Amino acid sequence: MKLKANALNMIGALALSAGLTGTLAATPAEANVVSVTSSSTALDVALTVLGKPVTYGPLVPASGTAPPSYSSSNGVASFSATAGPVSLMTGVLSDSASGDTATGTGTATSSLAGFTLSVGSGPLTFLGLAASAISSTSSVDSTPSAIGSSTLVSATLSILGTTFNLPASPSPNDVFFSADGMTITLNEQTPDTLESAGITTDAIAITFTGFPVVSGRSLNIVNGSIDIGQSFASIDVSAIPEASTWAMMLLGFAGLGYAGFRKTRLAPSIV
Repeated sequence: MKLKANALNMIGALALSAGLTGTLAATPAEANVVSVTSSSTALDVALTVLGKPVTYGPLVPASGTAPPSYSSSNGVASFSATAGPVSLMTGVLSDSASGDTATGTGTATSSLAGFTLSVGSGPLTFLGLAASAISSTSSVDSTPSAIGSSTLVSATLSILGTTFNLPASPSPNDVFFSADGMTITLNEQTPDTLESAGITTDAIAITFTGFPVVSGRSLNIVNGSIDIGQSFASIDVSAIPEASTWAMMLLGFAGLGYAGFRKTRLAPSIV
């Protein structure tokens, strides 16, 4: 009778656990935000011009890692530089970055108020890029998810005298131009695969390989890259098991306990 009573109690416990599991199955899993990191830099130039290295930046970077929560900003009124046939000039450069593990959010924004880049020799201009404003934003949350966006205001691109208007809100990884030893990608977005979620967003990314290439022949004047308006954000999240998962674990332990109890009760006595 005692065995029967225990069996009935166990069946009731199993039914209760099953009911609890069904009730809690719809409860969303919580997330434990371990860290948030974000950074931005308005301009990063890493070129080789006529065989000589030309580097500027990262300019006015802002960055931080939570915990603890942070809010960082940096800026400069203008920047200009000339190296051989390459010259560039900007207006106000500003960068910001913030993050908080309590809210599970992180954001970085990079912006340039005015930008002009030219690559040319004498009266011949191979490349001209100009914009009234350029910016990018990268953000993350505890979902975890990461998104990026870029904005270009009155932006134009000139290649050997032919001018193109750049879109104000380019789609992700828009390869706007790729020829003559140069690739220009608008709103370039690169996922961060090392964290739960993360993204690097370049408003404009320019890569030179033996630029310019004329009639199939590389003049090899410019090599390297220019990143304009770069932002980055990432988040590391560890999942907390759902309540239904805990219920299933308890159900398993209860079953094991009952099996052990039953084995003990039914074991034959040795006289």
